[in-house]
Amino acid sequence: MAPTVDGTMSEGELWGHQREGVSYALNAFEWHGGALLAWEMGTGKTRAALSIMLHLGAERVLVVAPKAVLPVWEREAVKFLGHRAPPVLVLDHNGTKAKAEALAAFDAGIVVVNYESVWREPLARAIKSWAPGLLVCDEVHRLKSNRGKASRWIGSLASSTPARLGLTGTPLAHGPLDIWALYRTLAPHIFARTYGEFRARYTRPAMRSEEHDADVLVTAGRGGMLSRWKLRDLDHLTAAMYQIAHRVRADDVLDLPESTDQAIAVDLEPSARRVYRDLKSEYIAGLGGGEVVTAANAMVVALRLAQVTGGSLRDEDGEWHEVSTAKLDALASTLDDIGDEPVVVFGRFRADLDAIHLACKRAGLSSSELSGRRSELAEWQSGGTTVLVAQVAAGSVGIDLTRARIAIWYSLSYSLAEYLQARARILRPGQTRAVVFAHLIAKGTIDIEVYRALAARAEVVGAIVDGLRSLPLPGPSGRRS
Repeated sequence: MAPTVDGTMSEGELWGHQREGVSYALNAFEWHGGALLAWEMGTGKTRAALSIMLHLGAERVLVVAPKAVLPVWEREAVKFLGHRAPPVLVLDHNGTKAKAEALAAFDAGIVVVNYESVWREPLARAIKSWAPGLLVCDEVHRLKSNRGKASRWIGSLASSTPARLGLTGTPLAHGPLDIWALYRTLAPHIFARTYGEFRARYTRPAMRSEEHDADVLVTAGRGGMLSRWKLRDLDHLTAAMYQIAHRVRADDVLDLPESTDQAIAVDLEPSARRVYRDLKSEYIAGLGGGEVVTAANAMVVALRLAQVTGGSLRDEDGEWHEVSTAKLDALASTLDDIGDEPVVVFGRFRADLDAIHLACKRAGLSSSELSGRRSELAEWQSGGTTVLVAQVAAGSVGIDLTRARIAIWYSLSYSLAEYLQARARILRPGQTRAVVFAHLIAKGTIDIEVYRALAARAEVVGAIVDGLRSLPLPGPSGRRS
């Protein structure tokens, strides 16, 4: 989404479905205290949520989001609200004690925290004392487990929060019964008071002849005993759900731009950052004899640095060694948020492709591969799998990937031509939907220079050389001067 001339957002600049969704949510708050924007990826959930914040005038807003999404909220607030943007505190500190201390020193504005830490003490106690007036649960389907600690704690917080907003493209990630835990936070009065009562309302024991029906759920009880439940009265469940839910599918939105680009920030672990810094230091020390930074020597180190950001480093014998799971974890989280919609994920190295397959497995999605080692494009195109894992070079020429409207770059090619060709496999004649191009970018690494160059349609090699030339030169004994 492109910013306006002055970087701010007005009602007239919202897309039509966003204006409708904002109005719907405000009405749902009035009647039910909560609202759900069930909008698919790329339809502008964050932008609409910021508009809702302005309309409500809430002085204290708590946003709970997946870790990879935390930086988005501060960036989008500045981008779309401009001078009207309230202060934003992103609680990405190490340890809940540090987060609690940061919150204690923050008066009013938007606080952004991840699902993994929001319920932990002493941060949980600090949040309740801070008393938000609006609770926003980004990718609210993360609360689908009725017994989950985050889900139960956020549900208890919501009981004392005047307005609650949920954002997700997959409200029923694993089935209709997921909705109860979400609505425990957003509007608990809509469904039964307990999950047991809710399940009894919308299921019954399955008969033996029904055990293999598609609408039969299997649950495990004590001692591993399996029970099978037949779904029923789903029309009533749907009607109840849509008392506060506003659904938007990308295919139905006429005023979306042809394509949008997203950067998903990834934090490398401290150990991976050390490996990254050591490689950079070795390169800088190697220039101690006055060697000039050239495209050739810059690309050697750039290749190694890119391997680290992807999570694996290849040794002199050609063996890959894992140094990070940060991108793998971020990809699994992103795929989980997208659901079972067809996706293409581009990777550069063999180890990257292996990591992408593992992320798909974690998200419960099937995957095919298109690379120098496997050619399973036809299987994916025919609908046999959900995710196509494509090596950038193999997935950039002469093929049709329009089955997907979402492409994710796990790792970036240094070839502008390859990058543009890969995009053109998805955004091409035959594509009838708005396309989303997402990029996993490791913060504070070479990923940033590469992504900026590709976004500017500039030759990447030159940008990498310039970036490495700007590094501080080593001192007389190999130390940085």
